[in-house]
Amino acid sequence: MLRKTINGLDKDGIVHVFYQYYKLSEIEEALRYLEDKGYIQAEDVKISPRLSYKFYRITARGIDLLDGIVEEKGIAIPEEDF
Repeated sequence: MLRKTINGLDKDGIVHVFYQYYKLSEIEEALRYLEDKGYIQAEDVKISPRLSYKFYRITARGIDLLDGIVEEKGIAIPEEDF
């Protein structure tokens, strides 16, 4: 189930979008890479005593990457068609 809040998007939601194209391990590796580079921030949110979700939120640096203000050789940003 896709869970999004003002604070971000949960891991299951991200996997849901990309699972047809990539293996789960590849998606998790990409999320770790983006987090290590400072483009996204991860937070574990406890929903109940037995249930927690990892939520991701884009950082200011990540927005700069998408806007083309900064470049990263290891990250391809698709061009938008208008």
